[in-house]
Amino acid sequence: MYHYVYRIEHIETKQFYIGSRSSEVHPTLDSYLGSMKTWKPNKTKLKKEIIKDDFICREDAIKFETEEISKWIEDPLNENYHIPSVGFHTTGAASLKDANGNVKLLRKDSELYLSGNFVGVTKGIVPTLDSDNNYHMVDKNDPRYVSGELIHMFKGRISVKDANGNYFSVLPDDVRYLSGELVGIAKGRVTVKDANGCTLQVDKNDPRYLSGELVNISKGMVMVKDASGKTYKVLRDDPRYLSGELVGITRGVRQKQESIDKAAESRRGQKRTDETKQKMRESAKKRKRN
Repeated sequence: MYHYVYRIEHIETKQFYIGSRSSEVHPTLDSYLGSMKTWKPNKTKLKKEIIKDDFICREDAIKFETEEISKWIEDPLNENYHIPSVGFHTTGAASLKDANGNVKLLRKDSELYLSGNFVGVTKGIVPTLDSDNNYHMVDKNDPRYVSGELIHMFKGRISVKDANGNYFSVLPDDVRYLSGELVGIAKGRVTVKDANGCTLQVDKNDPRYLSGELVNISKGMVMVKDASGKTYKVLRDDPRYLSGELVGITRGVRQKQESIDKAAESRRGQKRTDETKQKMRESAKKRKRN
């Protein structure tokens, strides 16, 4: 029995694979071309080099194989992702597929990855359910999905959370949602920004929000429109707003009497604090200036 370590190389791309082998024939006569799990090259374009073939036992060959792979493991052309006795080496790698659906594990700095000829394995794939609620992952052009026989698993569903903050996706008529046991994931949360303008979503009782360290994302902003009626959301000190190039979205809009009456009805009996009254007066002055 012959024990040896070999190197397989693609004659065009120069990708390579290192392995060990035990054979009853001399290594130079052995036609074996590797046991690559993720690299599936055209074997007619491979050449084989015998690195070392004088091992007494297979264990010695595997030890040498481990040393050789370890030396080349960071090479972008290396197609070894498993180091014997060490484990898989997939840091910086991703499972991708080509136009024919062939899947390959590629390092993100490899020429093949950067070529743009490979995409994520889930691109164009959608999670679906059939009429019996069985789960299927199918291509977006699958006739069953296009015809409606299979529907997107999240179609008609809403994202909710329970009292412990656990998230679910349920139908609108789910009894837990209707009873209030489950609520929308945004309930009790507010979108805010920090002093640097970075946005995030926090609980409305977050100490940073209550202290004013974080403010509502709309604070200091105003809805405006340009001369053509196109609307924007800008800062109150935006030069275009201050110059009059942009005006408040209600500028020149007359409210229907029915809407005025409804608003008056809803406010009837309400008592405003002095602070609220002062804010209303300031707001009215700003509107007049605009």
